[in-house]
Amino acid sequence: MIAVFVCLAVLAVFNAAGAVLLRTRGFGLITFQRAAPASRWRAPVARLCGPLGLYVFTCALSTVYIRNVEVPTSKIEVVPGFPAEAAGLRTGDRVVQVAGAEVGSFPDIAERIAGQDRRAPVEVVVLRGDDRVTAAVALDAGGHLGVRPSSEQREHTWGEAIGAALRRPFTVMAAYPRILRALLGARDDRVLVSPFGQSRALVLLGAFAVNVELFWGPLTLLTLLTQLVAWIRGELRAPAEAGG
Repeated sequence: MIAVFVCLAVLAVFNAAGAVLLRTRGFGLITFQRAAPASRWRAPVARLCGPLGLYVFTCALSTVYIRNVEVPTSKIEVVPGFPAEAAGLRTGDRVVQVAGAEVGSFPDIAERIAGQDRRAPVEVVVLRGDDRVTAAVALDAGGHLGVRPSSEQREHTWGEAIGAALRRPFTVMAAYPRILRALLGARDDRVLVSPFGQSRALVLLGAFAVNVELFWGPLTLLTLLTQLVAWIRGELRAPAEAGG
């Protein structure tokens, strides 16, 4: 609930700032009063200030969280009886590539596997000692590879943290169906991430950042919808055009 109020407050502040800077008349949380601006482009741009400001806000929260949290590396433990074992992967292997994409942590592996077609084998490249081993792994019916993270941990660099934070709001939007299934009780254990002794403050920051990201998507879509409605109603025309 706190995240909702914070999202609305940030949205309102940036909408107000956009309205003042671009000299549009009237502003609200999502839309503006029915008044034509001096130039047709000002109202659409001002309407997008709220979602853009909220995006910057949630990315800043996520960057701080991601930079300070330790995550499992790409070193894996193979679960007996699952596809990874059948494909020849071993506990202690370090995954460096999944389906042609480089990975550096266990969450990277989980993210890549979650987006794969279950009907086709997934190419997984691992380092085993000094050897580079490639295996074609056919996911099971639940989309599982059959590996767990090892206890080996590492921190993200600032560059990695910023890059991950910029992607996270869009990743959360793409995960809405999976989140809904989880809320309805359907189990999905493909993403295995453990806090591994994070401080309470860091856990709370991460939870808050995720909640803000959850609300950013619907609020942005709602803003774009009001933009479309305003365009259809002719509210984005300049005063001379509107009067003619």
